[in-house]
Amino acid sequence: MKKSEIIKKTRGPIEDILESKSLELVDIELAKDYGSIVFRVLADKKGGLTMEDCQVASEAISEWLDREDPIPGQYLLEVSSPGLDRPLKTDRDLERAEGEELEIKMYAPVEGKKKFVGTILGFDQGSITLRMEADTVVLNREDIAKINRVIKIGGK
Repeated sequence: MKKSEIIKKTRGPIEDILESKSLELVDIELAKDYGSIVFRVLADKKGGLTMEDCQVASEAISEWLDREDPIPGQYLLEVSSPGLDRPLKTDRDLERAEGEELEIKMYAPVEGKKKFVGTILGFDQGSITLRMEADTVVLNREDIAKINRVIKIGGK
């Protein structure tokens, strides 16, 4: 069975399991790491994931995987947070990031710039409105290459 078929087959049930634990499925990966097959489930929740959240989710997903056996052969199950620096892709990601400072990189320059840093004022299917220091800009979502949180360590 192909990786994409396994991911497609497991996505719905794993999403349901995570939602029952008040968690959200971000992504599923099936990869080879250091010679082992790893079935990686990336989850999140408002305020961030705790180690306890990962453990509870891992136990529930493992139980389902053992019962349904959708992945042929041996593999390792890994449940983790996607990390603060992950790209924001979905409306849920953007909702969760409201009020935070974001960096948006464009495929092509807009108003002479390919990078914008600011706070989301709003968004819809077609655009994102970003408040920067003194300006507001509306960016076409089709033209956005990548959105990330601005991570500041230490200081104010």
